[in-house]
Amino acid sequence: MTQKLPTRILQIIIKELKIKFCKNAKLEQSNSNFYSLSPTDKVENGQCYFDALGWALTNRKGKNIKNIALTGSYGSGKSSILQSFQKVNTDKSLHFLNISLATFKEEKETEDKTEGENLQRLIELSILQQLFYREKDRRLPDSRLKKITSFSWTKLVSSALGCVTFILSLVFLFQPQILSTFFPNILISETTKTIIHYISLIFSAFGFFIIVLKSIRTLHNLKISKLNIKNAEIEISDNINKSVLNHNLEEILYFFEVTDYNVIVIEDLDRFQETEIFTKLREINLLINNSKKINKDVIFVYAVRDDMFTDDKDRTKFFDFIIPVIPVINSSNSNEILQKEIKAIAGNVSESLIDDISLFIDEMRVLYNIINEFQIYKKLLSEKLSPDKLLAMIVYKNIYPCDFVKLSNYNGDLYQTINKKHEYIKQQSEILDKIIIGYKEEIQKLDTLKIKDIKELRALYILQYINKLSNIKTFHINNQNYSFEDVLEDDIFSYFIVNKVFYNYYSHYNSNYYHLQNGIQVQLQFADIEKQVDSKHTYKERQQQIKDWNNDKVKDLKNKILASEQKKEEQRKAKLSNLLSDKNITIETNDNKQKLVNILLRNGYIDENYLDYISLFHEGSLSKNDHTFRLNIKSQTNTDFNHNLDKIENLIKKIDIDDFKKEYILNYKLTDFLLNNENYSNQRSTLFSYVLINESDYVIQFIKEFIHLGYNVELFIENLCHYWNGSKRNIWKYIIQSSFTDDIVEEFFQLIIKYASVNDIAYIKEGSILKQTISQRKDFCSIFHDSNKIKKILHDLSIKFEDIDINGLSDELLDYIYKNNHYIIKFDLLKIMIQSKGNFNQVDFDTKNYYAILNSKCDVLITYIEENIQEYINNVYIKLEANTKENEEYLIKLLNNENIDEKSKTTIIQKVETKVSTLSDIDTVGIENLLFENSKLIPNWADIIDKFISDKNTISKPVLSFINNIENSKELLKYKIDTEKPDKKTVDKFLEILLLDDKTTNNSYSNILKSIPYIYNRLAFENLPKAKVELLIKHNILKLNNNNYTLLRDNFGLHIDLIEKRYYDLSNELLENLNFDKDDIVNILKSQIIPNKNKQSILDSYNEKEIINSAEILEILQTMTLNDSINVNKNILMAILTKTKNTYKRIELYIKKSNELHKNDISTFLQSLPEPYSNIAENGKRPFIEKNKVNLQFVQDLKRKDYISKFEIEIKGLLNKEEGIRISTFRN
Repeated sequence: MTQKLPTRILQIIIKELKIKFCKNAKLEQSNSNFYSLSPTDKVENGQCYFDALGWALTNRKGKNIKNIALTGSYGSGKSSILQSFQKVNTDKSLHFLNISLATFKEEKETEDKTEGENLQRLIELSILQQLFYREKDRRLPDSRLKKITSFSWTKLVSSALGCVTFILSLVFLFQPQILSTFFPNILISETTKTIIHYISLIFSAFGFFIIVLKSIRTLHNLKISKLNIKNAEIEISDNINKSVLNHNLEEILYFFEVTDYNVIVIEDLDRFQETEIFTKLREINLLINNSKKINKDVIFVYAVRDDMFTDDKDRTKFFDFIIPVIPVINSSNSNEILQKEIKAIAGNVSESLIDDISLFIDEMRVLYNIINEFQIYKKLLSEKLSPDKLLAMIVYKNIYPCDFVKLSNYNGDLYQTINKKHEYIKQQSEILDKIIIGYKEEIQKLDTLKIKDIKELRALYILQYINKLSNIKTFHINNQNYSFEDVLEDDIFSYFIVNKVFYNYYSHYNSNYYHLQNGIQVQLQFADIEKQVDSKHTYKERQQQIKDWNNDKVKDLKNKILASEQKKEEQRKAKLSNLLSDKNITIETNDNKQKLVNILLRNGYIDENYLDYISLFHEGSLSKNDHTFRLNIKSQTNTDFNHNLDKIENLIKKIDIDDFKKEYILNYKLTDFLLNNENYSNQRSTLFSYVLINESDYVIQFIKEFIHLGYNVELFIENLCHYWNGSKRNIWKYIIQSSFTDDIVEEFFQLIIKYASVNDIAYIKEGSILKQTISQRKDFCSIFHDSNKIKKILHDLSIKFEDIDINGLSDELLDYIYKNNHYIIKFDLLKIMIQSKGNFNQVDFDTKNYYAILNSKCDVLITYIEENIQEYINNVYIKLEANTKENEEYLIKLLNNENIDEKSKTTIIQKVETKVSTLSDIDTVGIENLLFENSKLIPNWADIIDKFISDKNTISKPVLSFINNIENSKELLKYKIDTEKPDKKTVDKFLEILLLDDKTTNNSYSNILKSIPYIYNRLAFENLPKAKVELLIKHNILKLNNNNYTLLRDNFGLHIDLIEKRYYDLSNELLENLNFDKDDIVNILKSQIIPNKNKQSILDSYNEKEIINSAEILEILQTMTLNDSINVNKNILMAILTKTKNTYKRIELYIKKSNELHKNDISTFLQSLPEPYSNIAENGKRPFIEKNKVNLQFVQDLKRKDYISKFEIEIKGLLNKEEGIRISTFRN
């Protein structure tokens, strides 16, 4: 045991030495690249400053320099210059005292006077403390400012011994016998007592000396504040002066009196923004140097900022000597130092990063600390981390440490900016959505263009000019005349736009002459014409639309839409730096902090993974954010969808599988992680099958936001459609029935089509109207570029497009759609297919569509049409307005097609203007009736008679309707009915039924009568309407005979009409058989058609007595006799002369027929006349009659016949003279 002890001790010593020296070696090695942040006493290139300081201090007395200032910015090296100067100073007369007033509070000026005074007192107190606490108490024995004294053990023992000795000395001095009391057994001699007495005297005297000495200092430093004698109170020392320095001025003077310090270095006084303290210190300096107690010059050296004094004059007045300090480092050169040091630590740091961050580093201490911390972080954190990002984070930490601390707590400016990534994505998506909407609106405008030719457009504007310029002949531009077509050219039409157009027109000279006016200025403004043509768009806008259309602008716009959609997808997955690199996203840069954040984020030096650079990784640990999220799940509390999660895999392991069935689990990052990691498929399926398909408002909101802010949107939609495709819960069914805007519905539609599997799309279709939606999307094939998936969707869902946008549609997909009939039979689609795959003629396609299709050489399409002929008829043929000129052959083919229902055939017949030449080509039952009913048969009597025969010798309603069509009847009248086809008997039967059918319209009846080949002696027309009988007479169908005459007279009163029509049939034999009454004679005589010859025959055959007794007949005969239209015998003549009413006509007839009358007849005639004419028959009378031509002839004839004596012209009356004929009769 004893032998092993030395060995053990030696081992322990060796071990301790190893630990000590090895540790020091490691420390020395590890610290080789670290920098102290304290001011250095080894300033490089500082000799100039040393010389200046040395000169000022050396000449302090001769030049009266008492206050020296080193001025420079923060971190410029002022403190290091002062320390280095003190180190290299060789002037033994200079004794330096350093006072530092560093503060780490925010610098700000205060307007509160009290607060400013309190701050100044604190500064003064700090200066005073640094002065006096610098020295030991023994150097300042008379100072009233006492400090806590630390007594050593030796001092305590010696003091205690001294006190005991002093007390014993006093006892022994005044009570020497006490020794005998304490030591009774010891004999003490007198000599000994005497020695003890004098020794006690000496120690007592020395003790009293020490007490008096201490009492004098104590009483000198004693300050009496109050003296209270009974009720009287005297206050001796009141704290009148609040300045600490002024209050302790004596102490300050005493300090400099008893110490050697003559250079006081004051640093960091400028940080308080208090200039008043400088004034106070200058005053103190003046008092010190003027004090006769202090036999030395005391210099104050200040290290201050350049901008401490706002007024330059104040600075030069205050300081006696100023030394400017040029900063060792600033934002312009810090990159060189930083680059050198950082490269030594991590050689792969980006130079551009150092250049960027150096703009914010303007202090050497900050730079050194960045280097120190960079080394520490780099060694502690993972080596896989980016040195650039690590350095960026360290720089931010040093420049803005408060915000860095907040970053760790998920707060602060930098965190808020990073956390706005989702907002940036949403913001960019909204911008792109607006751009896409603009593209779609342009496409819609171009699709709605009715005019797609620029000249056709210009013609609309020129037409407005023509309508408003009366009698315009031509336009006159640049001394040339242009027709209406010529001005449509580019170079000419441009003159209309700038209103520099003239025109030529015809002016009305007189009723038969027009004069051409040339070169008249057009007063119309093109802007007004624009509004009249189109109030919404200008000419240039419409011109550009047409150019865009012709330049395939629609296809270009669709490509832009696709590019924008792809850009949205890229931005959704983009890093934060990529998002911020877009100039559309702005970060506020009101101060340097925001500018630094902007630079670091935009260049990717700090990104979403910032936590990796500010914390150590521990297996299985959770971040504060993760813990909060987990706690919310357990407490069933909703968390923001964009709540940041850091260690997601660790978090998932700590969450129960049942928690994935609750809405509280919803989080963007968690969902993205599950989608991207197959190891957690169970959690993913639980989330989708229980939560994301429950259709609650909360879940729907998450889905709507995730498709914009999530990363794995493709997988998200794929899984969502896989689980949400049932009959009860169906994603598309929900979307359609929801209150989503059209834009949101469109967005979901595109996502489903792009990312859902075809099988899931098929399942979704079964429980919703997805198939109809796809069929109605004309741009479906251009939503995305996966042609194979599109083909499979079309095939598996049996899609039939209702419209197709061929712009942007690949030839491959168009061919697939065409060959597999993935389109409904519709006008526009057929047009697209024929234009793309066959021969297309626009006119034929519009006007005779079936003919155009069958001649298009599109065999697949033709087969498709023939197999779905009814659909074609319903959707295309009937609806096509201009489709009225169908080729007869193809019309007959349609009419004979058994797969077209009768209703559609009826519609076709009604619609198409084309007529069938003959019924022999129609082999479908019932079509003949349709053709007749709709007048779509070329009118011919052969088909009508054949139809008559097929209808069992009846005229059916369709045929009757056909005949009643006025156009048909007009066409039929051109042809006489062939009595031999098919045979005379049949034709005669047909004609008889046709003529006696009262359902035929009068107009058509009139027309078909012209085709009748017979004139009927006998026809049983008594049951026909009178109008038709009139037509029979009019068209000479009835012969004038007794039978027809009697039927007409007895039933219709049209017998005279027949006479008028066929008067040439009248014969004496017929007249004997025809019966006339008075009215018949009147009508015959009045007839304008029956010749007078025939009238005479009829009159002669009529009873004379009936004529004489009929006043009406006599009146008519009077006129006819006067006109020589008819001759009458004397009896009838006398009846006319004596019975008719018109006296003048009777006189005229007398004059005409006087030669046939005897004197007695004349007297009878005269007697029948009224007076004065009747007086002529009496002898001796002298009647006076009016003078006129007839009366003159009348009296002349009477005179000629010697019936009167004479007549003469006589004027009667004096006032109202009347000229007449005076007749003288014979006397008895």
